[in-house]
Amino acid sequence: MLAILAVSCALSTAGRRLTAAEAPEKETRTLQAALQDLRSRYFDRRREALQTIIEAGRRRPDAVGETLMPLLEDDDLRTRLLVARALGEIHYAPALDAMADLLFRRETSPLERTTLLEAFVKYDREAEEYIFRIGADDDPLGRMIIGRIAMPAVVEYIDSFFLEGDQTGWFRGQFDGLKHRGKAAVYALMLIVESYFVTPEPDYLAKRAANYRWLALHGLGEFGDPVAVPLLKRVIRDIEEALELKEYSPENKESARQDAIRCASIACWNCGEREPLIRYIHTLREKIDLETSQYHPTRYVFGQGIDQRADEIAVLYWNLAISLSTLDLVDEVVESYRQYVRWKKKAYARVTDDGQEWAVGFYNIACTYARAERPDEGIQALFRAVEEGYQDTEWAQKDGDLENVRARPAFDLAIAYAHVMRMKQSWEIPVIRERSRRKALRWVRRAVDRDLRDPAWLEDPACRRRFAPLSRDPAFHWNAARFYARAGLPEKCASRLRDALEADARRKETRPPGDGEPAVDLAKILSATDFSAVRDHPAVRDLLREQGLIGEEGD
Repeated sequence: MLAILAVSCALSTAGRRLTAAEAPEKETRTLQAALQDLRSRYFDRRREALQTIIEAGRRRPDAVGETLMPLLEDDDLRTRLLVARALGEIHYAPALDAMADLLFRRETSPLERTTLLEAFVKYDREAEEYIFRIGADDDPLGRMIIGRIAMPAVVEYIDSFFLEGDQTGWFRGQFDGLKHRGKAAVYALMLIVESYFVTPEPDYLAKRAANYRWLALHGLGEFGDPVAVPLLKRVIRDIEEALELKEYSPENKESARQDAIRCASIACWNCGEREPLIRYIHTLREKIDLETSQYHPTRYVFGQGIDQRADEIAVLYWNLAISLSTLDLVDEVVESYRQYVRWKKKAYARVTDDGQEWAVGFYNIACTYARAERPDEGIQALFRAVEEGYQDTEWAQKDGDLENVRARPAFDLAIAYAHVMRMKQSWEIPVIRERSRRKALRWVRRAVDRDLRDPAWLEDPACRRRFAPLSRDPAFHWNAARFYARAGLPEKCASRLRDALEADARRKETRPPGDGEPAVDLAKILSATDFSAVRDHPAVRDLLREQGLIGEEGD
């Protein structure tokens, strides 16, 4: 009986809420027990002890951190490692000095340094500022720490440039949005380059698109920090070994090699080291002279009729054009891209539906003219690119090189034309054709809204052919009427309104009864500001009178 009462009393004591004085005491006992368990021979007990310490440290970081600090110098390596992990998790700031001292000691073992590094990075921007404050960024290990801390932000930033299918490009000013991170971003980009070309890829780069490596090299050039020059030269010097480590297929190895050398050489130039790019351009010109002089059109044909030799010459011109663009040699760049197109067409002369292979050459000519403040020529080149098969409209809308071209309404017409081309290519797939039609009309409307002024897009025979697939659509004629109205040309506006009504009537013949609203609403002419300049013209009023929107007296 007495035993039962004792057990009941013990249970009631355990079940009651601890007083304010008892709670810290119990937590202290729990913490001390967990510290003892850190030395346990059993892995599960050590893991549970570490979790207990971390949870206690998040509630009382100062008290727990102060208790853990002396254990960083404990004789037992395993205890030191676990304590370092715990301090990193609870972000106990006073531990930074002691952890940094251990990190930079020469006698610290690789295993301990790795654990300390992981713990140190947990402090995030606080650790970054600490490394800069003590001047440890001159040390490779210090740069690694800062780079690791900045890595998530840099990777997220680079991710934003990728489109569907892991496709992307690069342009001047692409990394301006990251420059507020300063050297931290530079060190992160250097880590990415090292990971792709020097050391095995870490987890944060696993399954990333291959274009990461080129964007990272381009980013280092954008920052222009000389600290990256030794790494860039190493990439150029050791690229063959790096490609072997990455196990490139033979057909892709030479292309990857050229891309790496070109990007690293350009980055060196932007970082103040000019010799690698000059040497690379000189080598390209020598190869072009040699290959073109020895070219024979009947040899080196493989696969599906692609002339391999001509394709290789095209790639040489491509690399030359990109390299020369760094030097702002506009006319030479444009000529190199034209030669690229010429040789690409020669290489794919026996292959159909591969315009995209050379259309990007015209697109890059548009970018070159845009950067040189020659937007009119840039617009013409962009239309030519679309005509030849360029389809990456999403990238064209975000490409920084096209910024002053995008400022013009004619850019919207070029994008509309790209969607018209998709309409023509997808005539067998009604869903895609309809989607492309809607997008084309939306971009035409946007061009008119942005005060498009050049009537050539409606009147020039070559321009009319571009939008011929939309000529049966009432919405296209309606936007053409809006254009003429805004331009103050009432007769042409009225003519286009009549075309819109006829197209709408034809559409009604094939549309089920009650399917949607009329595509043309002439009543808008009476109130829309677009038509204010032509509303009172006899040609427009006659049309409104015919449709019963105004009376004989014009009311």
